[in-house]
Amino acid sequence: MKNFVGRLFAGRNAKINVLLVLSVIGLVGLGCFGGGRSKDAKPIPAAFLGEWTAQDGAKLNIRNDGTGDYIAGSTEIKGGTAEVDETEKTVSITFFGIGKTLKIDSPPQGNTMKLDGQTFKRTGGAAFADTKSSKDDSKSDASNKNSDDSRSTSTAAKSNAAKYEVPGDEEMQEMTRKALLDFNDAVQAGDFTDFHSKISKMWQRQTSPEKFNEAFSGFIEQKIDISNVDGADAEYSTTPSVQNEGGLKKLIAKGSYDIAPRQVIFTLKWIPEGREWKLFGIEVELPAAYGR
Repeated sequence: MKNFVGRLFAGRNAKINVLLVLSVIGLVGLGCFGGGRSKDAKPIPAAFLGEWTAQDGAKLNIRNDGTGDYIAGSTEIKGGTAEVDETEKTVSITFFGIGKTLKIDSPPQGNTMKLDGQTFKRTGGAAFADTKSSKDDSKSDASNKNSDDSRSTSTAAKSNAAKYEVPGDEEMQEMTRKALLDFNDAVQAGDFTDFHSKISKMWQRQTSPEKFNEAFSGFIEQKIDISNVDGADAEYSTTPSVQNEGGLKKLIAKGSYDIAPRQVIFTLKWIPEGREWKLFGIEVELPAAYGR
């Protein structure tokens, strides 16, 4: 029986396409493409995340995946690179260094901050752990667990992705298992539409269910079933960790399930969305069945 290998990761092809388009249009229509965060960019402080509205109606949106929007009058930047420099006291939304930079007059206090002389109020998203009591945090965690499907992690103390916390052993096992079981459901259905709806929003914008169907066509055609990872524990080849890849901090887990009839080898990547880790890349390899 032959080996099966399928992989789909985010970022590289999207970045190449962006560069090609920008070279043609000369940075016209900045609202369509992002330039990516620099390797030296610091994580965005949780207090700045969310949707903000200024007194004059200007709109600012800062997302934890390193992207953001700024709309004010005739200026419109969507999906740009968001950076907060607390040393220089600036907030910027740019494309390859071109865009809007705002001076931080007063950093966020709860849901209010002052930039360029304007008071901005948070109108979307949520105040993060830095501005909540531990009691509020526990309620938020419970709410997040109840709102997800039956394969949500049930660990009592979940990691906070907004702070780039690496999940504990139990939570990491559950996240790995869930990603692979969701993947397996898509293979059995021959349709990755539902799987696509569960991955990170940033990755959703870069790919499509059809691309998943193409990448894992061999699995679909042969109805490869890895449902036996349910109830099993993964053996990690390296300790799962947060690493900087392509200007984004990602939680990366590599390892295998040594289960009959065939081993399941995987590489999984997640990025933060709020306090949650969301899938941003998957590779699954199935060597020939044992004894064949």
